[in-house]
Amino acid sequence: METEFRQNLLECANKWCELTGRKLTTAGIHAAGFDRFFTRLQADKPKGFNVRTYDKAMKWFAENWPEGKEKPECLNGVQSDIDQSKKSEGQPCP
Repeated sequence: METEFRQNLLECANKWCELTGRKLTTAGIHAAGFDRFFTRLQADKPKGFNVRTYDKAMKWFAENWPEGKEKPECLNGVQSDIDQSKKSEGQPCP
């Protein structure tokens, strides 16, 4: 299961970076609170993470996905606290 969670995190992070033009370290800072979080997950001997970090990161991606862009399948079912209809376009990352 950890492998599936790791793949979900990396899929979201890489796609978010592709869509926003931002770096993986930026995604790590905002989604997990640690700049090297995603690069450590990609390492030959990847570091582990806990479910709380997984949930935090997936929720962040759900809340900060670029407007009008299709979300990856791994975000299906992830609940966002932000009402997407009220989210202003171009809002900076927290």
